[in-house]
Amino acid sequence: GPWNLYFICKIALHVAGTKIVLVTHNLGQAHRLGDEILFLHQGRLVERAPAEQFLKHPASPEAARFLEGELPW
Repeated sequence: GPWNLYFICKIALHVAGTKIVLVTHNLGQAHRLGDEILFLHQGRLVERAPAEQFLKHPASPEAARFLEGELPW
């Protein structure tokens, strides 16, 4: 299924030492696939952090508001 494809791609990218940029508003997808999250708000980078850290303890007020559903996509 699609979950297997996600993990196969993630492992293949890691083994090859390759990075991929995924642009998404889907936080579940970002969490599953991303090692690091870059959060942009109004066209500027406001936060860059490991995925787990970003999702559990966002450092920027904008990211915190987005994760709480207070900012529009």
